[in-house]
Amino acid sequence: SDLLLRASYLLIFSDDRVLHKWNLVSKDANKLCDFPENVYPTDMHCFMRNQPGLKRQNLEQILLTSTDGTFHIIGKTGRIEKSVEAHRGAVLVGKWSSDGSSLLTGIL
Repeated sequence: SDLLLRASYLLIFSDDRVLHKWNLVSKDANKLCDFPENVYPTDMHCFMRNQPGLKRQNLEQILLTSTDGTFHIIGKTGRIEKSVEAHRGAVLVGKWSSDGSSLLTGIL
């Protein structure tokens, strides 16, 4: 819960296929990226890297899963770096490993 209290922004996606970054201090919301028409997000997991000597973490990459069977890796600038057709049917969950070297996606 400490991480949540120190966070200065919130990432939000919805059925409009837009990922927004909402600044919790200034209350400003900025569009981070748009997704193609066939992409409807189902889950999102952020890989955060500790900054040496500081008690905060920096966003490195976002893993986003979708209803079309793909997962997407999004860079910290909001660019979709890679899209992978991973499953038949909706990908309901996606998680980074603790060191960010691998990921796991799943369906029901």
